[in-house]
Parts: sequence; C-alpha cells; structure tokens
Amino acid sequence: MGKRRVEELIIPALNAIEGNMFKDEKDYSKCEIPSEFKGYISSFGASIIQNGLVSTIHFFNNKNANTNEDRTIIVTLLFDMLKSYYVEDNTYDFNFENIHSLLELVKENNDRLDILTEIIVDAAIALKLAMRTYKISDKKKKEEGNG
Repeated sequence: MGKRRVEELIIPALNAIEGNMFKDEKDYSKCEIPSEFKGYISSFGASIIQNGLVSTIHFFNNKNANTNEDRTIIVTLLFDMLKSYYVEDNTYDFNFENIHSLLELVKENNDRLDILTEIIVDAAIALKLAMRTYKISDKKKKEEGNG
C-alpha cells in the first residue's frame, strides 16, 4: 500500500462519488451511500488478493448479478479516480486515450499488471475512506420503521 498515493486519491474518489452517484445533487451533505456499497468496496480488495485483478473486475462488471445495488459502480468509480489522477500525474505513462473502463485499462497495460494491481488496491482503499465522508443509508432499517 502506498500511503501517499492513497491520500492523494481521496480527492479524486470524492469527485468520482459526487460525479457518478450524486450527479444531480446540489447539497452533498444530504447525500447517502447505500449500505451495500460498504460491503462491495470491502470485498473488492479481498477479491483481488484471492482471485486476481482481472477476475475481480469481471466479477464486479457483472450487471446480471442478483444484488441489491448495482456493484458495477465500484469499477466505474475506480476508473474515474485513476483517470483523473493519472492524467494529471502520469508517473506510470498510462494512456487513457480511447480507454473507457477499468477493464480496458487493465487489458491495455497487461504487461504492467503488478503495478496496476497495487495502484487499483490503493484506489479502492481511498474510495473506501472517501465513502466514509457520506452518511450510509440502511434501507432495511427504513423499511422496518415504515412497516
């Protein structure tokens, strides 16, 4: 884990969350992240360690999964974070031209999978920390309270 990189990725993470999950909101202080996303982002890093980067990205890209929330947003957020961060600081010379997803980025840079895995794990950590900025909604408690 690159502590400095994680810290630097928190602002891109906040921007990605606001741009994807709350794009129609004007007051971010009232925004809530569905509680399922805490589990999704926590399992993302563990899945990389257990199954590898490519398998994890494929798993999280599965739109047909029987999940409460669309977990594909995780890979979208991570890609947006990396794109905004590495367009500014292109230390690793990633070319984002004509690349529109995290899977495409990995395929394009398959020869550098080790460093890319490290960077994506750091981005996932930053995303998890950034999500803590927002209130986590618990739909089950709300539904029980209304019933």
